[in-house]
Amino acid sequence: MELEKQLADSEKENASLRELNQALNDRTNRYQTLLNSIPDLAWIKDTEGRFLAVNAEFQRAFGVNYEALIGKTDFDLSRYEDAVQYREDDEEVMKSLSPIRHEFLATSVDGTRSWIELIKVPVVKEGNVVGTAGTARDISERKQAEEKLAFLAHYDMLTLVKNRYSLENDLDELIASGSRFIVAFVDLDNFKIVNDSIGHAAGDSALKAAANKLKQAIGDRGEVYRHSGDEFVVVVKEDFDQEKTQVLGRHLLDQVGMTFQVDNYEFNFSASIGLAVYPAHGDTSTELLRNADIAMYQAKISGKRRAQVFSSRFEGMTLKHWTMEKRLRRAIDNQELFLRYQPMIDSDTGEIKAMEALIRWQDPEKGEIGPADFIPFAEQSGLISEIGLYVIKVVLNQLVDWKEKGIDCKPISVNVSGIQFYHHNLLCEVESLFKETGVPANLLELELTESILMKDEDRLISTLQKFRELGLSLSVDDFGTGYSNLAYLSHYPISKLKVDRSFVTQIHMHKDKQIITRTIIELAKNLGMDVIAEGVENTSELAQVRELGCSNIQGFLYAKPLLLEEIEELLLTNYKFLP
Repeated sequence: MELEKQLADSEKENASLRELNQALNDRTNRYQTLLNSIPDLAWIKDTEGRFLAVNAEFQRAFGVNYEALIGKTDFDLSRYEDAVQYREDDEEVMKSLSPIRHEFLATSVDGTRSWIELIKVPVVKEGNVVGTAGTARDISERKQAEEKLAFLAHYDMLTLVKNRYSLENDLDELIASGSRFIVAFVDLDNFKIVNDSIGHAAGDSALKAAANKLKQAIGDRGEVYRHSGDEFVVVVKEDFDQEKTQVLGRHLLDQVGMTFQVDNYEFNFSASIGLAVYPAHGDTSTELLRNADIAMYQAKISGKRRAQVFSSRFEGMTLKHWTMEKRLRRAIDNQELFLRYQPMIDSDTGEIKAMEALIRWQDPEKGEIGPADFIPFAEQSGLISEIGLYVIKVVLNQLVDWKEKGIDCKPISVNVSGIQFYHHNLLCEVESLFKETGVPANLLELELTESILMKDEDRLISTLQKFRELGLSLSVDDFGTGYSNLAYLSHYPISKLKVDRSFVTQIHMHKDKQIITRTIIELAKNLGMDVIAEGVENTSELAQVRELGCSNIQGFLYAKPLLLEEIEELLLTNYKFLP
């Protein structure tokens, strides 16, 4: 009997051990299942840095199975220098009981270099640290996209010379350092003929050729910048007297003069150049660029194909500036400015989600003129604030009219220039217009350029917040073409990003554009912002941006900027665009 009792007790004990072992196995399997659900490399280590568990992605990355990895340390798997750093990270986490996060450039055993994001946390059991857990992911694509955006922030995408933002920064640095230098403002004569005759592709080729000619002309003596359109700026860091300035002007004229041939067309290029010397012709970057620009226009109205050094006698205003300002003032007085409306489409449903109001000028002599041909003059002459407020008034009055007609009003966005945005009365004027018209503030959206977001951060945040408190939405237009610092967006109350058309054009054919656009879309969504892809012109571009996660579309594929009666008809009929 005693023997039977002992056997029975032994069987119970064995059963309990089996149950305990099964429970431990079940817990281990749950941990492993959890680790394997993580798409990044994931692991758990003990206090000595030995791997206790790794997920499937970890095994795939190192090409070693689970059993061969358990008990190993970083010194068995990584370069010695990296392993030392990993061990120091583990010790820091266990000592501080706080997580850490690193982004670093790692080199694998075979020499491959990748950007890695590493996160580690302490593992605590019953109040005692028993090890660490961590994840790692390859962020090389994201880093490459950020580097590309950083490049685009400082360089012109077409000509690959530095852009206007870099120009202003570099000039400010030269002035701060006390260096002597000269600014040459270069405008290609009759460039519009190329675009109008044989198309923008030929014009783009000519711009690239001109940029290369200018770079060859100055070598390592200075820098070439694309200012806008067919205008370049050359900065040479030397001490110039009057004679040396004229010599440089003639040299640039000779170099940029070229014969350009496309198909059966042949064009002889020349330039008009204005030169301003620091500090004789200005002691700020703004003043120097303005005076070089004035000298350039003087060269152009004097017959083109010449270089002109700035003189105070030009300072009043060039004939072109004066003429354009007079015509613009007449246009405002005679109500020659009007709006077109381009819808923004939800490509999932075909519905119009919003519209962008785009200003045009119906000139009695030249017909319809686009904003690129008169907004720069409006900014220079101080008319931009008046024109910008006019656009907002027209939009709000139109919303009132549509409401009275029973039309379901959609939000309308308007572009705001930096000069207008920082005008001290804009906020008060907009608030007054809302009270006057009774239009809900959420039906108006202000589109800001990235350049606005680069100035006086404290003042900017305060101003943006005041607009948001009124109920307006704020968006960033042409995102990716300005400073493109991904970090600044989280600081500002922005509700929408518009991906610049330069990234969308032929996006299905360019991997780098896809990477950049994906980064922008993911960034916006992570910050709770809507995203719109601008400039979608064909179904291939549409399919690609939708695949990248953006369904809000603006572009000629759906609709060009429409006249008032055209957009009103679409709204009255609740028109849906086919995908």
